[in-house]
Amino acid sequence: MCRAANTTSPSRGGESDTQYYNAQYTQHQKSIHDYVLAERDNKNIQYLFHTGDIVDAYDQMYQWENADPQHARLDQAGLPYGVLAGNHDVGHLAVDYTNYGNYFGEARFAGNPW
Repeated sequence: MCRAANTTSPSRGGESDTQYYNAQYTQHQKSIHDYVLAERDNKNIQYLFHTGDIVDAYDQMYQWENADPQHARLDQAGLPYGVLAGNHDVGHLAVDYTNYGNYFGEARFAGNPW
């Protein structure tokens, strides 16, 4: 997930396809962010990428509500991150960005210094 040549080299973390974690196995999403936040200084993690599929079913609000507080932990820690919308997040062919935008749109990131 995160690699650095030494403690002074900046590193980036990555996560993807967490849809099942936010649908059913929430402890795994929490564990990913526990690790990233715990190792942030040790590995000099400067940014966390999420490459999509935050949720499994874009129209199931409980999945967004499961994902939201785990990403709020990153917000509170001041860790820069970005989240791409995957096909599950927008309803595959429905291409509906409403819920994605409500939870991970511009408003979420507007107040961050990064």
